[in-house]
Amino acid sequence: MENPTSVPELMQFVQTTLQNMQEKFQNVEDSIVRRMTETGKRLDELEKGLTDLMDHSGMGEPYEEDLESDKDFSDTDKGR
Repeated sequence: MENPTSVPELMQFVQTTLQNMQEKFQNVEDSIVRRMTETGKRLDELEKGLTDLMDHSGMGEPYEEDLESDKDFSDTDKGR
């Protein structure tokens, strides 16, 4: 539609434009959700791979003193 010359043409133009915008936003939303899902799956695979690697290298189980030092850091962060 070129330039609307009447109120009904203007209303149709606005309605069509809004529908087009809604479709584009929906497509963008779908794309973002799909990418976030794919990224989440990749992060899960990476985490599993790192855990397996740590387990095979003997680093999978933290020592008790490591747990205590982590606790000390988390207690410090609570005061912030």
